[in-house]
Amino acid sequence: MVRSHTEIVLSLGGQAIYRLSTKQKSNTSTSTEAKLVCVNDALAQVLWTRQILGAQGFSDTDPVIYQENQSSMLLEIQGRGSSAK
Repeated sequence: MVRSHTEIVLSLGGQAIYRLSTKQKSNTSTSTEAKLVCVNDALAQVLWTRQILGAQGFSDTDPVIYQENQSSMLLEIQGRGSSAK
C-alpha cells in the first residue's frame, strides 16, 4: 500500500493563487494510482475556482492540469481496462 503526498498549485496569470501540500487520506496500491488521487483532489479546487471567477464576470477558459507521471497520464487517456499499444 502506498500513502502518498498531494501537492497542488493553482496559477492564474502566471501567479500562484492557491497552494496545498498534504498527506493523502486514502491508501493506494501503486504510485500511479496515488498520482490519480492527487489529480482528483486538485479538480475539486480547480472547478470551484473556475465557478467563482465566472461569477465575478471573468471569461471562462479551459483549465490546464499538469502532472509529471507518464503512467498516470496514459491511464487517464486509455482507462484502466485498456492496454498500451
